[in-house]
Amino acid sequence: MRIEEKIKQIKKEVDEVQEQDIEIQSEEQKEKVEDLLIKIKKKIKEIEKAREEYAKPFYRQYKKLSNKFKEQKKPLEKKEDRIKNALLNYKESKIKAIDEKETKTGEVIPKPAGLVKKDEGTISEMERVDFKILDKKKIPLEYLKVDKTKIRKDIKKGKEISGIKKVIKKSVVVRTK
Repeated sequence: MRIEEKIKQIKKEVDEVQEQDIEIQSEEQKEKVEDLLIKIKKKIKEIEKAREEYAKPFYRQYKKLSNKFKEQKKPLEKKEDRIKNALLNYKESKIKAIDEKETKTGEVIPKPAGLVKKDEGTISEMERVDFKILDKKKIPLEYLKVDKTKIRKDIKKGKEISGIKKVIKKSVVVRTK
């Protein structure tokens, strides 16, 4: 079946399910809604299976092509980084030499330009604020990330953690055959 036809068929089935009422005020209505829930879950699985069936070959091909291009970029990116570092080091050494000469002579010497314009593009410097952690113990709490996965795991095992309250959330789980 062509993809357009499959999508039309799925849309029709989804629309039919959407129109059904979900009022529960009796056992009979509850049973009908449960049947509808199972039908919906099956339809979700069916749609996902169809999506994978159509999309997987394209995704595999995309990944294969993407990886081939990435392989070609790697050596150029390494070379780009080396050149950028060499330019920064050169400029820093020039500035240091100028600063030393200014200190000795007292004259003001212009610093190297921060922007270079070429026919094919421009090269400029950018300062980015970064940080290095010196002592984790001194970092204020507001900057520490909570590991929710570890907390859930430990609480599930029965561990008491100060500042955290165990909350039980209930949900309905649907499994289809």
